[in-house]
Amino acid sequence: MPFSAALTAAVRLILAPHALQDLMRIEQTLWCERGPQAAPVFTFLLDGLQSLSAQPGVGRPVGDGLRELAIRRGRDHYLARYHYDAPRQRVLVLCLRGKAELICHCGEAH
Repeated sequence: MPFSAALTAAVRLILAPHALQDLMRIEQTLWCERGPQAAPVFTFLLDGLQSLSAQPGVGRPVGDGLRELAIRRGRDHYLARYHYDAPRQRVLVLCLRGKAELICHCGEAH
């Protein structure tokens, strides 16, 4: 692969089943609390996750080969715990949590 093609190749973003459940729970909570004003917040959260395709190493290391991306907008704070599999060029998002949540039950990264 030419060097320039390697620079533009996006990393595949995968949501683990638990992360998908978290995302649906967050969406439901936002809509219950804010109605239509939830849409821009949820879109911002999705954009934050999508940024991992371009910059998979952006999150801080949290041990066991995992990283954590902070996604913040105003009073909204979310953390995405993920594993970056460089050889396979993929990011596996294990879980998402909001500011008020203290425990993140993540499955195995591999």
